[in-house]
Amino acid sequence: MKFLIFLYALSSVVYSKLRPEIIVDWENLHLPYFDKCVKETNVDPMIARLMFRQLQFPNEKSFQCYLTCIFKNNQIITPDDQIDYDKLLAVAHVSKELGEKCIKVVENMKEICEIVYVGAKCIIENSYE
Repeated sequence: MKFLIFLYALSSVVYSKLRPEIIVDWENLHLPYFDKCVKETNVDPMIARLMFRQLQFPNEKSFQCYLTCIFKNNQIITPDDQIDYDKLLAVAHVSKELGEKCIKVVENMKEICEIVYVGAKCIIENSYE
């Protein structure tokens, strides 16, 4: 059993496209609100916990709203469901250029969970090594 756990951990590291420091910094944004947001959205907790390590971002409402919950708790989304651009750009490893690029991708979208999902996915996919 320990060998299987080791293989699983090793495969996560080998196939990961995000630098380890990005994974750690971004996990630190969502882990303080993990339990709360999992409960609120009914997202699969394993997907939410491992999203940066396995780079799995299912296009499902529960996952989209999980990300929105995390963004709201980090004040990246305002109480009236607007993106706080300054807070977004203050997130570790999100440059002004990257933030602007991904904000343009979502500028005509209306539904907040979809906006956060598409925007976050844009940031993540443009942060690959």
